[in-house]
Formats: sequence, structure tokens, C-alpha cells
Amino acid sequence: MNVIKGPFKSLKNIVLASGSPRRQMLLAQLGIYFQVMVSNEKEKSKGDRPEILVMENAKAKAESILKTKVKGVIIAADTAVVLNGAILGKPKDKEDAISTLKRLSGKWHEVYTGCFIIDNTSDNVHSEKFVVKSEVFMDKFSPDIIKKYVDTKEPLDKAGSYAIQGIGAFFVKEIRGSYSNVIGLPVNELVRHLLRISAIGV
Repeated sequence: MNVIKGPFKSLKNIVLASGSPRRQMLLAQLGIYFQVMVSNEKEKSKGDRPEILVMENAKAKAESILKTKVKGVIIAADTAVVLNGAILGKPKDKEDAISTLKRLSGKWHEVYTGCFIIDNTSDNVHSEKFVVKSEVFMDKFSPDIIKKYVDTKEPLDKAGSYAIQGIGAFFVKEIRGSYSNVIGLPVNELVRHLLRISAIGV
């Protein structure tokens, strides 16, 4: 992906293991060049604590790209929306999205993103990993407004049934922690890790 802005440049071949336009946008804004390789690894959606689940999913995605023999720094991420310990996945349909947004209304919930980075640019393959948690408070809105939002179809492929970077931003009253993490890629922490392994520079 070609980029023209941002303070950083790629020092190694960088591969983003995600088809998410939102993650691609966040990475592109840094100013680096990267290629996209989408992992077909099936994501786990339950069975572990959210911080373990997102890390296992991110690791599986990164390792599936590693098996293609591509040389570079592979970045994989997985995000989960959690309410009272329950992981809220992508809605099955409009009714499910409406139900999820009603559950979130007037409450705090957590967003976890796990990132797994594999650097196989040399014979000494190295990995880095981290999990970031943000807390989000969703304001209360009428069922009619929730339904009208769902009718836009924006939330139908989003974990938690809303997009903070899109139309659904109006739901969010307060955030504790990283905003980019809620979108799906905690940029501050990612940059620090990429700098540490000399994958990017200025």
C-alpha cells in the first residue's frame, strides 16, 4: 500500500495480516509502505478470557502468513468487545445488532486488541506480542435511533455492532485508554514495538 504522509518509513518489508480497511488506514497514516496478506485462519470467539482469546487469534493469523514463506515483519491483530465478561462478536443480523446495542446502552464496556508481530527478515525469527484494553461508555439513545443506525448497515460486520470511527461515533460518550485500539489497532504501542525491532524509522 502506498502512503504519502506520516513521520515514519519502512526499514523492512512489512506485512499486515488483515483485510480490515480500518487497520489498513491506521497503519497507512504512519507514513510507511506495507503489503496486505489476509489470513484465512478461523478465529476463536469464545472459551478463554478476552485478553487470551485476542492474543491466540492474532498469533494464529501471523503464523498462518509465516507459513507462506514471505520474508518480512508480519503484523496481526484481533479485537474483542466485552460486556460484563461476555464477548460480543459480530451480529448475525439486524435484530442481533439492535439487541447488542440495547445491551451496551448506558453502560461501560471493554475493547481488547491483541497484536502479534513476527520478524523473519533474518535466520533468527523474532516475535513480539502485546494486548491493549480500552474502556468505552455508550450513551443511551431511543430504540428508534438504534434501529435507524442499524438500518445504515454499518454495524453488521463490526464486533459489538458499532463503528467508533464511523456513523456510530455518536453513541460513544467517553473513552478511557486508546482510541485507535477501539478501532482495531493500538497505534502507540505498535509503533514502539516496530521501532524496537528496527522495522520502521524516520
